[in-house]
Amino acid sequence: VTFTYIQFNIMRVQLHLEAKGLKNIAGMFKGYSDPYAVVRLASDESQTCRTEYIKNCLSPNWCGKLNFTCPELDEDDEINIEISIYDHNGNHKSSGDKTTEEKEHNYDNDTLMTTTETLVDIKPLLEEGIESEGMTVDCTDGIGTVTIHATQIPQKNLLRHEHATFAFQLRCLNLLNVEKGTMGLDRTDPFFEIAKKYKRPTKGRPRLQPVYRSEVIADHLNPCWDRDIIDILHLCDGIGLDNASDNDDEEDMTLVITVFDGTEPDTFLSQPFTRTEVGSVETSLRALQDSVTLGGNGDTTNAMRLKRHKGDRAKEVGLLVVLKAELR
Repeated sequence: VTFTYIQFNIMRVQLHLEAKGLKNIAGMFKGYSDPYAVVRLASDESQTCRTEYIKNCLSPNWCGKLNFTCPELDEDDEINIEISIYDHNGNHKSSGDKTTEEKEHNYDNDTLMTTTETLVDIKPLLEEGIESEGMTVDCTDGIGTVTIHATQIPQKNLLRHEHATFAFQLRCLNLLNVEKGTMGLDRTDPFFEIAKKYKRPTKGRPRLQPVYRSEVIADHLNPCWDRDIIDILHLCDGIGLDNASDNDDEEDMTLVITVFDGTEPDTFLSQPFTRTEVGSVETSLRALQDSVTLGGNGDTTNAMRLKRHKGDRAKEVGLLVVLKAELR
């Protein structure tokens, strides 16, 4: 029998970071920096977390898991963090906008790009909750900014789903080709992102927080991505996992899956990695499970329809097939 000890006087905090306009330190004719962020909790330096790196990008929107635990706070307490941004100099497994597991790379020789203010207090963000617009701070070198969002995982979800994961595999069929090139011979280089959608009633508009980014598959209108696993609390804050009879008052967390075309950087023309949206679909954890294909990876019976929105109009741009969607 295994017993799990849970402290009821602590809280789990998750962060989302996005930088804009970072300085390129890759060097002449070496492309662009591959930035990632390292976050340290000032009150406990043993709690240090790192984002994925994003190759050839000076305005990264990181989606890796960033969380830590801290005691419940008194009114006068602060939660101070330190943020450092590095250029990853290791051997890259692939090009393009890619989430990469930390264990696959050596970070020992990476170069510090910049830092934010010495200490950033994120307690005000937690007090505002999902209604927060985030906090934007300047980098110390005077070039670029970092926007921080912070939310608290509900204690009941932490108790129930702390070790739960979601195994999934997706593919697309008949994607719209948005990269035809000068001769009409090019093909879309697709990758997808999963973002959780925070509804903000008082703001009147939701906030999308990316939580997963796939690899880029070159020149393919029917891509099939590898299977992967994501932490449940990171994916949806643990919302929407329990039986409806137990949570009639709790809506499922809306997930937005967006497919993009990734364009390779052009070092000679000084152009970084860029992306163009192909289409998206709104879903949820339960809807993904209900949409798993029954007839193989070419079966479209349960496929979701990707749509590209322009104003009030929406155009279908392909199908999203769920090959695997399994809670563990």
